[in-house]
Amino acid sequence: MTKRTQFILKGTVSELSTCVRVGDTHDVVITRTDEGVVVDVFHLPYQVDQDPPDTAGDASCYSFDPEPSRKFRNISLSHATMRPQDLIPVFLNFLSVHYSVWYTAHVGRVFPLPPSYVQDEGEDSEWWDSEECAFFLNEELFNALDELAPDGYYFGSHPGDGSDYGFWEVEDGEI
Repeated sequence: MTKRTQFILKGTVSELSTCVRVGDTHDVVITRTDEGVVVDVFHLPYQVDQDPPDTAGDASCYSFDPEPSRKFRNISLSHATMRPQDLIPVFLNFLSVHYSVWYTAHVGRVFPLPPSYVQDEGEDSEWWDSEECAFFLNEELFNALDELAPDGYYFGSHPGDGSDYGFWEVEDGEI
């Protein structure tokens, strides 16, 4: 006898989104956009009200948009700080949702960054001032986020505010 998975409509999240419970293991939020459909799969149990990086491993995002990165236009991910302690968790959380293949490959490697001891030491860890941290932030994370930028856009600091990091339109004469 085959066991059937039960699908339960949990409710409408918004006029464009619906949440469905899949058996006892997942919630699925389906959102219609102008570009296509985005399906967010949340493994139970999850806490959507927790701050990153606590929820980093709880959600995976599968996008069926014809061009998923089109939605990242002139949006800020972090502003008013340039500290790696603030930027790296925000960028990793964003990548865990919007670029899960990259995130899984980097977090699952033998020596993931930031190292686990940094969480124990907190914001005062010497790692935040290290070359390894600078390389991870400025090369690996920025490059991964820039890959999500649509044509004519880049990921980096805002032209008018160096502490505002996000996806910005390339101005004439740049590229």
